[in-house]
Amino acid sequence: MLSRSIAALLSLTAAASASVIPRANSTCADPVVRKEWRELTGAEKAEYLRAAVCLRNLPKAKYEFVDAVTTRMDDLVFTHFSLNTDIHFVANFLPWHRCRTGTGALTATP
Repeated sequence: MLSRSIAALLSLTAAASASVIPRANSTCADPVVRKEWRELTGAEKAEYLRAAVCLRNLPKAKYEFVDAVTTRMDDLVFTHFSLNTDIHFVANFLPWHRCRTGTGALTATP
């Protein structure tokens, strides 16, 4: 019985230590750094606000069936509202919030 337990433990250890996902050997050369709003420079705040205004000025790209959605910002708000409980409890939460397609934003979201 003890030998079976030891064999099972060794098998489990070997399986756990074997990596199925290949590890990348490179490092990120230019990581994006998130800053709290009060830590942003005046230029960074202006860029963030410019991107927000850009969203307000772009026509909606989704939700043609929802009359209340009229701008790209409304698209974002409606998507957030619709997927709230599905998005906030998964690993993709942060990347989903950083999605800035179409705004030209070059910085991380504060």
